[in-house]
Amino acid sequence: MPGSEVCRAIRTKTPEVGLVGVTSYALASFHDEAARCGAQALVGKTDLNGIALAIRNAAQGLSTNELVLGDEGSGNSLSFMDAATAYAVLEDTSYAHRGALSGKERDTLRMYADGSTTKEIAERLGISVATVATFERRALAKLGARSRAHAISICVKRHEI
Repeated sequence: MPGSEVCRAIRTKTPEVGLVGVTSYALASFHDEAARCGAQALVGKTDLNGIALAIRNAAQGLSTNELVLGDEGSGNSLSFMDAATAYAVLEDTSYAHRGALSGKERDTLRMYADGSTTKEIAERLGISVATVATFERRALAKLGARSRAHAISICVKRHEI
C-alpha cells in the first residue's frame, strides 16, 4: 500500500497520531498528496534536521511549515494542517464518499440515542432484531464510526438525529 493510503487510513481513524512523510524524491512531487492525506509534514530523507523538527511538531499534532523544510517556491497549492484539522476534514470527506444514511438507519440511531433497546426498536419499526442490527452496522460503516455511541455523536454533530 502506498504511504499516502497508509496516511489517509490512519488520519481518518484518529487525530492522536502525528504523521510525517519522508521521501527520497522531490518534495514538490508528493507535497499536495501528503497534505491531502492528512500528514503534518513531508521531508526529504537526507534532511535530518527537517525530519527531527517535523517529528517533534507532529508528535504535538502540529504541522510543520514547508518553507522550513526547504520546499520554498514549489508552487504547491495545499498547506499541511495540524492533526485535528486534518482529521476533521478527512472525516467529513470520507463521510461524503460513503453516502448518506437511509431513513431506517437514521431512525435506528435516533431510537438508540433516545435510550431504546434493540428489541424495542424492532417492535416499533415492525422488523426483526437482526434487521435492526443490520441498520446499525450499515450506519456505522457509512459514518466510519467505531461504536454506536460514536455514530450517534457524529449524527448529533451533523444535526442528522
